[in-house]
Amino acid sequence: MRNRRLPAGVCSGAMIVTLIMLLTGSPGISQEKPLYNRLGGYDAIAEREQRLNLGFFMPATIAFNLVAMIAVRFQTVFFIEKGHHVIVASLQLAAAFGYWLYGMRFFARIIPLVIETRREWREAPLHAD
Repeated sequence: MRNRRLPAGVCSGAMIVTLIMLLTGSPGISQEKPLYNRLGGYDAIAEREQRLNLGFFMPATIAFNLVAMIAVRFQTVFFIEKGHHVIVASLQLAAAFGYWLYGMRFFARIIPLVIETRREWREAPLHAD
């Protein structure tokens, strides 16, 4: 029987989209957000992180995987037959772990801001429309 659980990437993506929705506003809640305004808005934080992800992490990942693919293709004896493919796999695993740590640090940094903003939203009056 086929495993019907969602891949981790889809779950992570859904979590990020949900967090971005929480950070950028909630429909029906007053836009008067003192903490949000005091911090210059979460939009600046989210935009900076997106630029880092799209400008550095994704191109670096693609470049590394492309170089690894070419190296394995042209140096098959070294990487496959002699077992040095473990080097590439270890580098990929180390990079993935580093990116995971980076993500956890980012979320740990913004969670207090999210909690405070959500508290302010709960205390704010709803729109009259």
